Amino acid sequence: MSLWTFIRFLQMIRSPHRREHKIPNNIQRASFCICQKASYTIEAAVVIPLIAGYLVMFLFFFSILEIQCEIDEALMYAGRKTAVLSSVVDSKEELFLSAEAHLLYILKDNPKIERSIKHGHFGISLLRSEFEGEDVVLRADYIVKFPISFLGIGEIELSSQNRFRKWTGDRQADIE
Repeated sequence: MSLWTFIRFLQMIRSPHRREHKIPNNIQRASFCICQKASYTIEAAVVIPLIAGYLVMFLFFFSILEIQCEIDEALMYAGRKTAVLSSVVDSKEELFLSAEAHLLYILKDNPKIERSIKHGHFGISLLRSEFEGEDVVLRADYIVKFPISFLGIGEIELSSQNRFRKWTGDRQADIE
């Protein structure tokens, strides 16, 4: 097919005279270019909200990262205090309560934690923490809520873990 034939073919397709068919007189037929513009409008009405939703969800992951950093900081503080307390206290329950109290003390006035975590700062669970042996292992489990549920994703379950060595060296030196 030559270039000239291809150009004539395109003109024939675009020409409104060639596209009209026999239709009854009482029915108006829309021009092809009007239908095409309407399809762009429908496409934009569907695609733009989906793209905006994906962008909002993508930006919310930065907020999740900020929440995770704040919880890690609080977990670090609670772990250090609990490691120091472990040189005096041998009870696992007391160490657990101390770790939980220190964690809640740091996070109590944080509005972002209250707003984003399911059940607020009380939604952070340290139940999987371990206090046996030479280490204090604090594990915080929590669920972060999305402000808007999008495509069935409404919340994400996260966990953080820190390991601290118990402060037992001074105690051994005092015994000898």
